[in-house]
Amino acid sequence: MVGKKFKYSQVDDGTHSRNLKEAVELLEKAGVVYRIFKTSGNGLPLSVNADERHFKAIFPDIGLMQNICGLSSETLMVEDFIGVNAGATAEQFVAQELLAYRDEYEEPSLFYWAREERNSRAELDYLVPCFSYALPVEVKAGKTGTLRSMHLFLEKYPCPVGVRVSQLPFSDNPPIISVPFYGIKKIQEMVKHHL
Repeated sequence: MVGKKFKYSQVDDGTHSRNLKEAVELLEKAGVVYRIFKTSGNGLPLSVNADERHFKAIFPDIGLMQNICGLSSETLMVEDFIGVNAGATAEQFVAQELLAYRDEYEEPSLFYWAREERNSRAELDYLVPCFSYALPVEVKAGKTGTLRSMHLFLEKYPCPVGVRVSQLPFSDNPPIISVPFYGIKKIQEMVKHHL
């Protein structure tokens, strides 16, 4: 379920959700998983409008994720595997990097945004505090992909730019800035020029 909304029923439909919730909370306290809560994106701090009933779970390390999923290094080299699992792996990597480059003296602050209106669903992979804005970050495993959710978010909320992390090279063309996977550390620096 990496990169997807966490549903207790998909873990084990025979176990009560409150028991699974306690288990997930213990795994988070142990540092094995990190929960990314849904938030409205109305402004900072993002935690004020967070909904703890809706969250995604990631691992603190992409190698841990692959091991827990039972993926050997040989499996990872198969071309078909890359196509099927690239999105989840890319989201895991970006979350891990965003958490690694946060201010070490602050609590981790990584959220996601979703709009679940009928006939108009939209989701952004991550929202991070950046200066005085809730900065939207969308992850694309390949070089293509629409950014409809990003545009919807930027129309509704006062952030001047959004960030697409993908295989594309650096591109500083607002309202969407493109950052390659290896350049996640430069996001704040690039965003600062547009504030």
